[in-house]
Parts: sequence; structure tokens; C-alpha cells
Amino acid sequence: MVASDRHAAGIQVSELQRAIGTPPGTPAHPAAQAVMLAELATVAGVPVPVPGGQLTNSQLDVVRRYLRYAEHPPLSYRQARADFRRIGYLGSEERILHAWGALLANE
Repeated sequence: MVASDRHAAGIQVSELQRAIGTPPGTPAHPAAQAVMLAELATVAGVPVPVPGGQLTNSQLDVVRRYLRYAEHPPLSYRQARADFRRIGYLGSEERILHAWGALLANE
């Protein structure tokens, strides 16, 4: 099990809310999504993916899993790609397509 250090460098919930476009003081739902992303990263044993930053393959897997199991998951690769870009993540078309295909193949 990976220990979590809440004071360690990494993305804070408020940073993810700004990246998603959620103003401070909105209902807790977006914060719950940020926590879900952080929990997925902790379980995978990788740093929380930061919007706009270079993602490792493991972090890309965390983001695709986060999108797939969101309240309103994308139903196609194109929707997943659009959601991935909308929330500020960067990645080549090939990497995103490969990660999405791998997720669907494992379901």
C-alpha cells in the first residue's frame, strides 16, 4: 500500500477545480471528482496527473480511468478525447487512442 502525504508536492483539489473551470465555492461535486482522481492515482502508485503537464503512461491510464468511470462517462473515443482535452490534459492522439482502446479491451 502506498502511503499518502497530504503535504507532499502534487496537485491540490483547488488546482483541479480551476483547471476544470469550477469557480471556488461551488457545490462539492467537482471536489469529489478531484478526490476521485487523486484516489485513483494513489491506488495506481503514481503522482496525481496535473492538467497541462507531461503525463507518464501510468498517469494517462489514471486519467482515462477517471473519465471512464465519471458520472457522465464518454461513450466513444472521440468523446473521451474531447473530455481529456477539455479538462486540460495533453497527450498525442496516438497515446490517447491506445490508452482508450486498452481500457475497453480490459473491461
